[in-house]
Amino acid sequence: MKKREKRNFLKKKPPKNLVTIIKFHIFANIKKISTTVIII
Repeated sequence: MKKREKRNFLKKKPPKNLVTIIKFHIFANIKKISTTVIII
């Protein structure tokens, strides 16, 4: 998915589902941690 498409999708569907938000945040954090581990 392109960034613009993703933004439009998020605008159309307001994140009412907390589980999805939490999963997204966890995924983002894992990505951040893994990138820092790769750098170190």
